[in-house]
Amino acid sequence: MKRLLLFLCLTASGVAAASLPAYARLSTDSVSAQSAYTLPTSEDDVPDSYSENQEPHSTSAYAASQADIWKYNKKIMLGFSTGTIDQKVRFGGKLSSRWGLSLYSGRNIFLHRKAIGNFLRFGLNVNMNLNYINFAKGKGSLNDFISGSPAQDKDEDSDIGVNLGRHFLSAGVAVGPTASFAPFYMSANKNLAVLRFRPYFNVVPSYAGYIVSEDDDLELHNAFALWCAAGIEIQWKRLIVGVEWKGTTASFKGMTDSLLDRFDNTYTSPGSHKFDVNMVNIMVGFGL
Repeated sequence: MKRLLLFLCLTASGVAAASLPAYARLSTDSVSAQSAYTLPTSEDDVPDSYSENQEPHSTSAYAASQADIWKYNKKIMLGFSTGTIDQKVRFGGKLSSRWGLSLYSGRNIFLHRKAIGNFLRFGLNVNMNLNYINFAKGKGSLNDFISGSPAQDKDEDSDIGVNLGRHFLSAGVAVGPTASFAPFYMSANKNLAVLRFRPYFNVVPSYAGYIVSEDDDLELHNAFALWCAAGIEIQWKRLIVGVEWKGTTASFKGMTDSLLDRFDNTYTSPGSHKFDVNMVNIMVGFGL
């Protein structure tokens, strides 16, 4: 009898559950599902795939990579120079250089803190320029010139006048715009990411000195020279290589007129005369 009553009760409860609405049955199932899943209560419980906005690089790593690209903006550079000076026909014509040296020291000043697109920065290039070019080889030695004794011509076994050749000196301050860009900044290779290129254009107000030594005479001609300079530098970490063109027109006074010198070797042309000077510098240096 007890078994019969238990069977009837179970049958009645099943019929009642089946007769419930669908939303009631879903709520019952959801309660069971919630009891089976526990929400994370702390950040430590969140798995790596839980964050939908996870960035591939942290802010600190980005800042470090940018700092590596844009450091070492001071520089010192030494270069080999070659060039020409056009003295016009009256004063010796056009001469090509035998050799020359250049010494630059300065820095790049950026005009904005953050790079445009993470790879481009504009700024000012400011540096000291020293240039020397030898245009003509001398005869004799410096001791002969100081003592006033004539040099000996080895080919003709006769005395010749002592001269120290022709030399051009220039010293000034270069200022101009520059653009620095690092095209490989996204490279996974850090050695390639720090490679940057720097084209520039400078105006260089300078002192120019032209030393002419012929026939035991030494003349120094002074002038103000406003150079225009354009070039490009390639920098990898501290190492810098570059090439530059410079050109100016300088007015020198007291030049000897070669057309009248045959009649009066003490004659100097009055007024100033403009000489065109051009040079190319190939340089290597270090960032500081």
